[in-house]
Amino acid sequence: MTSSKKTVNLATLRNVDALARFGIDLLQQERKAILSGAFDSLAELGERKGALLDEIESRAGAVDSGQATPEQRDLRTSLLSVATILSRRATENQNLLTSSLNGAQKARDMVDRLTTGGSAGFYGAAGQRISTSGAGMQAVVKL
Repeated sequence: MTSSKKTVNLATLRNVDALARFGIDLLQQERKAILSGAFDSLAELGERKGALLDEIESRAGAVDSGQATPEQRDLRTSLLSVATILSRRATENQNLLTSSLNGAQKARDMVDRLTTGGSAGFYGAAGQRISTSGAGMQAVVKL
């Protein structure tokens, strides 16, 4: 991540397209962080994501729908559409993060089973289960 992206003042993003591009870029950064295992960057990305959603809600809420011009109503609709799109992408990232955490937990469980003599549940190329236990573990060297 570049430092210029960290210091973007959301008020300088004048139109809905700029907010949408910034949000999509932010969510792509979050996705890359999840896929690469850079979980330490997720807190900062989450703060930026929250600030972006606050900015979108603030701009949409600033338009009084009862006394708004057609252009203002269109702007409000566009802002709410961007929020919906970003929310869907954020949900996809959340599902990816949940899957990642579940996979890590399953790997930990497998290591625990191996270290306590339990079966790890490995499978061969033909799909047959390969029995393992901690007591009978031997190193296999292929030449």
